[in-house]
Amino acid sequence: MIKTHEHKGWERYEAIKFLEDIEPIAAECGLHIGMCGSVLHKGHSSDDLDLVVFPLKTGKGYDFRQFQDMPPI
Repeated sequence: MIKTHEHKGWERYEAIKFLEDIEPIAAECGLHIGMCGSVLHKGHSSDDLDLVVFPLKTGKGYDFRQFQDMPPI
């Protein structure tokens, strides 16, 4: 089970570790996780971690509606 982020704010090294933890789970679902926003560009954020989710394979489309009722990590 993934431990949730317990304090406010993110540093780049924390975000990378988090991504390393969740990427294998995403890959099992046929997805990749990417980082964007201030953690990527500035190295830190006092508020949140911006992530994007996209399919491993391009050109096939993907129905993300299957995740709409997924509980938060």
